[in-house]
Amino acid sequence: MAQTVYELNPERSFPGMLADTSFVNVKSRASEGAIDFGRGVVAGTNDEKQVKIPASSEDIFRGVAVHSHKGGDNYEAKYEDTDAVSVLTRGTIWVETAVPVNNDQDAYLVAEGANAGKWTNVSTGNIKTGGKFCKTIANAGLTIVEINLPFYSASAGS
Repeated sequence: MAQTVYELNPERSFPGMLADTSFVNVKSRASEGAIDFGRGVVAGTNDEKQVKIPASSEDIFRGVAVHSHKGGDNYEAKYEDTDAVSVLTRGTIWVETAVPVNNDQDAYLVAEGANAGKWTNVSTGNIKTGGKFCKTIANAGLTIVEINLPFYSASAGS
């Protein structure tokens, strides 16, 4: 079948896509529950083996779910429960924000609710990531965040 529709202004990226090919560090962990690509993840029940979407501002940030061409049920852009998740712990990645952000602002994870795991510049009630936004956006949507977690730690694996 021939392609009959063409997008003249496609999206510049999608959540979970690596932003560049500079140094990156990616860990493999098991998903505890479904995780959308590009969402920030926190330590799961088994901190050495699992990650999940945050449920509290007390959760421990572990990285960002990197896009996979696997896709979930019905080809949704997410990891399913118990899937192996590629978790970016160092590098730049496209993420979805819940609010407008500016370049060089501190990046936090939304800790609870429908936007849990999305990114924000609001510290109150959210999870500190140590990351920085690398692109200004005027509305909630796609931007780039850079994170730099320790390369080796007891819970990060090796």
